[in-house]
Amino acid sequence: MVVAEISKSFEEFNKLLGEHSWNRFLRRSSAEEMERKSRVYFSTYSNARALQKDGMRNFDPIIQHFS
Repeated sequence: MVVAEISKSFEEFNKLLGEHSWNRFLRRSSAEEMERKSRVYFSTYSNARALQKDGMRNFDPIIQHFS
């Protein structure tokens, strides 16, 4: 599970929430990835500390992994 913190000023949550087929946003999908889907839900956690109390770990992603 991944929890991403999004700014409260972001106004396009409808584009983030829901089911996303990997082959629609990956540039080069492998045969395995063609069938995969991710689901994005709204979280009820109010801050990062609440996540930590439930055993989640915080980290800052390295942008190079996503380009």
